[in-house]
Amino acid sequence: MKRRLVPVLCAALALIPGVVPAQEENDLEAKLRETVPKESDAASIQIIDKHLQVLGGVGRLRTITNTVSHGIKREGKEEWDITITRAAPNKLRIETTKTEMGRPDTTIEGTNGEAYWTFRPEVKNALPAEMSKKQAEQFSLEADFYGPLVNREEKGYIFQYEGEAKSRGRKHYLVKMFYPNGHTAYFYFDTKTLMVTRVGREEIISNTIVDTDTYYTKFERVDGVWMPSQLEFALEDQVFGSLKLSDIEPNRPLDSTTFDIPRVKEVWLRKK
Repeated sequence: MKRRLVPVLCAALALIPGVVPAQEENDLEAKLRETVPKESDAASIQIIDKHLQVLGGVGRLRTITNTVSHGIKREGKEEWDITITRAAPNKLRIETTKTEMGRPDTTIEGTNGEAYWTFRPEVKNALPAEMSKKQAEQFSLEADFYGPLVNREEKGYIFQYEGEAKSRGRKHYLVKMFYPNGHTAYFYFDTKTLMVTRVGREEIISNTIVDTDTYYTKFERVDGVWMPSQLEFALEDQVFGSLKLSDIEPNRPLDSTTFDIPRVKEVWLRKK
C-alpha cells in the first residue's frame, strides 16, 4: 500500500467482492503480500506502548472481558440498527436490523472462536450458514477483542515506524503492521493525543486492489478505558458509511450460547 507522508480509516468493512477467476484472485493476493521483517523496530513499539497507556493501560483493559454496544450503521441513504456483542479473546456477534414497510429484516453474523456463521431469522425456513473461508478470515480479525496491538508478539504481528504523516489536517505517527501472512495495515497515531484515529488496508474488491480506511472520530471512556464510539468507513479516500454507538456496556452477563451457531427447528414439508 502506497501511503503518502503528506495530506492525502475495526474486529470492519462489509464490502462484497465480485466473482473473480481463481488464478486472477491468487495473483492479486500475491500482490498484497510483502516480506515480513524479522522483528518490530524500537520506535514503533514505543509509540504503541504509549498509546496503550493513554487508553488506560493494558492491566485496566484486561479487566473488561466483554462489551455489548448498540447504535446506528449508515451507508449512503441506507440505515440499520446494530447490536455488537464482543467477548475475550475472540468471540463476536453482530446483529443488524433494517425495517422496511414495518417489517424488520435482520442479519446476524457470529463466531465463538471456532465456528463462523451467518443467519437471517426473518427469512422463512432459513438455516444458519457457514461463512466462506475468506469471510471467516476477515471476521476473525474483527473478533480479536483486545485488538492487534495487545499481545502482538503472540499473534505474530510485526510493526515498523514509517515516519510522520498527515491525516485530515493533523500530524500523525504512521506505523505499518505486518500480518503473519505478509498482508499489511497502517495505523495513524495522533502526535498530540497518541490515539489511533485511522487504520488503512488494501483489499481486493471486484478484481481490483483498493485502499480502504476506517476513521475513529469519537471515543467514550468505559470503565477507565477509552473505546471508539463513532467510526467512518472510506474507499479510495471517499467516505461511504459510518457507525455511531449510543452506548457501550462492559462486563455484561452473557448467555453461554450467545456466540454459538443458532439452533433452529427444521420443518420439512412433504408433498401429498
